[in-house]
Amino acid sequence: MGDRDKKQAVNGLLKRIRENDLFALGELMELKQPDVRRIAFPILQDVSLCEDLLNDVLIIFLKNIDSFKNEENINGWFNAVTVNLAIDMKRKSSRELPMSSEKLPDSGGGAFEESLINKMSTVDALERMPPLERSVLVDKILGGLTYIQLAEKYDLTKKSIRTVFAKAKKIFKDLYR
Repeated sequence: MGDRDKKQAVNGLLKRIRENDLFALGELMELKQPDVRRIAFPILQDVSLCEDLLNDVLIIFLKNIDSFKNEENINGWFNAVTVNLAIDMKRKSSRELPMSSEKLPDSGGGAFEESLINKMSTVDALERMPPLERSVLVDKILGGLTYIQLAEKYDLTKKSIRTVFAKAKKIFKDLYR
């Protein structure tokens, strides 16, 4: 399913969920599961935790369903919340999380390991960023929000958001090294 089709499906499900259609919530879970797993697995490294995370994301979605004014941003919202919850879940874990039996397959060479190391470096850098800068960076890059949309979301001016985003990129770049 393409991004455009997925947006239309999510918007249709949103309308049905607002009308108290519980089947629509199940359909939304099925639709968002691959995205949540794709985003959260490199952070959590555990498929069952990714499933728990999907439930947490949907609970937050239901709590905030009336606040969605612009339905175009729902997929970006899901991505941003997924990243933030996965980072929080990883941070709260006091021990090293074991790799589940449903781990991603080895590519047979060093490419997989190198990719995983890069992803973990990204997670580490995101974890160490100040919350506002991290959220703006995630919303802009993963969520695809415009500066105007970010300004509305964070109740800042467009100029302030540009400054926060520039600062976020610099912080991330410095921490990623």
